[in-house]
Amino acid sequence: FAAKARLSPAQIADTAAANPDSALWSEDDLLLLRLADALHYQNGIDDSLWQAIGERWNTAQLLEMLLTCGFYHTIAYFNNALRIEQEPGTPMLPGHDSRDAASGAERHTT
Repeated sequence: FAAKARLSPAQIADTAAANPDSALWSEDDLLLLRLADALHYQNGIDDSLWQAIGERWNTAQLLEMLLTCGFYHTIAYFNNALRIEQEPGTPMLPGHDSRDAASGAERHTT
């Protein structure tokens, strides 16, 4: 998917960074990364982020973003539960490394 989205190698690696590098992304992309991170780490979105994304995108687009994030989270659960090997070159999220997979610990792919 990264190739179709025209992401650079630096951007691909940055999707798994704890704090995205603002030099690599547009303002809209940074909002999307904030949204995905909020949903992943907090299972929700605070008021300031809701306001920021609501000023940029319409309701249908916001719903699509939420569903897309949820879909990919579901895929991560499915792949992890079935011990499906991660694709080569796929970055791990902060706090997760290849040892997690070997130990059976929770791991999430991006």
